[in-house]
Amino acid sequence: MRIGTLAIEMLANLIAGGMPDSQHREELASRTREAIGGLFGTRYRTDTKYAYRTAFMAGDDAVSFAGFVHEDSPTSGVYGGMSLIWFPQTACETSPNSSPMPLS
Repeated sequence: MRIGTLAIEMLANLIAGGMPDSQHREELASRTREAIGGLFGTRYRTDTKYAYRTAFMAGDDAVSFAGFVHEDSPTSGVYGGMSLIWFPQTACETSPNSSPMPLS
C-alpha cells in the first residue's frame, strides 16, 4: 500500500469517527491536521493551493467542522471554490458518532 493511500485512509477514518467527547477534541484536531498534511507531498503535489480549517468546539450550539477550502477563502464565514468540509457530530441515543459531508 502506498503512503498516500495510508493518508487518505487515516483521514477517512477520522471523518467516519465523528466527534469524540470534549476531552479528546484537541487530539482530534491534531490528528486531522496530520492526516490532511500527509496527503500533500504523497498523494497530491506539495504546491497544491489549499487551506484547511479545523474547528472542533464544545457545546450544543456550536457547529464544529473541518476540511479543505480554496486558499483564497476568508478565514471565517462563507468559503468558495472547490471545498471538502465535514461536520463531526457526537453520538446520541439513536445514532453513533458521525460526520455529515454536504457537497459543494
